[in-house]
Amino acid sequence: MTVIVRNVATGRGVAGRDVGDGTFTVANIRGHLRGQRNHPTGFQQTSPAPLAVTPTSGQNVTGVNFANATLARIAGHVYQDVGRNAAATRAT
Repeated sequence: MTVIVRNVATGRGVAGRDVGDGTFTVANIRGHLRGQRNHPTGFQQTSPAPLAVTPTSGQNVTGVNFANATLARIAGHVYQDVGRNAAATRAT
């Protein structure tokens, strides 16, 4: 998944990718920053958006976390209950 760290003032962003185990690093950034994650189809963010941070020169910021969950799916059949017996009835 792609993680983008965006400068709050300019909107410019630097992208990074998680390394497969959920961890990510975005380097060579500066300013007042906010992280965002591009969610793949079928996922939804379940945690609040991370707070904006303003790191000082050379500072490593940790604890910028995202939580995602896969979306559920419900399927079935809709029918007209002609006989009013809670059973599908074929029209003849």
